[in-house]
Amino acid sequence: MDEKDLRLFQLLLINNRITHREMAHELGISVPSVHRRLQNLIDQGIVTKFTANISSGYLRAVPVKIMGVSESLSINGHMKEPTERSFTEKVYQFGSNALVITLLLKGLDDLGPSVERIRENLEIRELSVVIPSRATSANIPVHHKYTGTKPLTLLDYRIIAALHDDARKPLNEVADDLDVSVKTVRRHFDTMVEQGSIELSTNWMPERTSGIYSLVHIELRPGENKGRYIARLNDRFGPRILVGLESSNLPDLVVLSCWSPTMDKHMEMVEDISNDEETVLTFSRIIRSTWLFKTWRNKLLQERIAGPWH
Repeated sequence: MDEKDLRLFQLLLINNRITHREMAHELGISVPSVHRRLQNLIDQGIVTKFTANISSGYLRAVPVKIMGVSESLSINGHMKEPTERSFTEKVYQFGSNALVITLLLKGLDDLGPSVERIRENLEIRELSVVIPSRATSANIPVHHKYTGTKPLTLLDYRIIAALHDDARKPLNEVADDLDVSVKTVRRHFDTMVEQGSIELSTNWMPERTSGIYSLVHIELRPGENKGRYIARLNDRFGPRILVGLESSNLPDLVVLSCWSPTMDKHMEMVEDISNDEETVLTFSRIIRSTWLFKTWRNKLLQERIAGPWH
């Protein structure tokens, strides 16, 4: 894996329907080279799926990250039947049983009970709750903010469902599946993208890369502009910083998803960040395992295409 692979992956995070030709233009390489690189990432099990779903913004759902160290001796067993299964989207496991659990809640009322059940069942004494406000890759939002006002139609839901497990599926094939015109499908799809009511995601297993994948937690001095800070680090380290996450409830926290070719390069990056004058505290954790789950949102999509809904 090299920096062109990292940049390719960033392009897919921002828009998982980007064409090979568009990626080739962005990367300055040939279309066959893009195809080969992407296929290698898929064959190695690094990129696992391109998905589509009803956006969390449209549903007014609340994404949350729970961070803590588990004292349980059977993390793998818990992952077979995870606590808060209907809410759990992803779990990262690090060394010393440190966990980052990504939840998608139906509302903030679910937060307290979910946190307590996770604390009890995974035996986490001290945990942190992070409510993300913005995630960017190469200074571009990973997901469109929901700006629509009209409810999705039955056809909208059917289009999302047709793309659910293969978001790169050509729209003419979606039209054939749904027995409607390509023009109609494209109009509905483009509107959903523009309004942010469809969420396009790229699933991947970072621990399968050839290098070191880590989450770097940074506490900034109070009042620092997190967006500008992440942009400066992107300029410094390029695509090695895959994603920058800002928090709404912890105003001075930034979490970076980072890749380095070697442990030495990883430590150099963390030390470099630690020496920034804007930085109060920096620590990193290296990912060992990833688990991905389907949530209540997947079930809701199936219910919506069956109709009627409320």
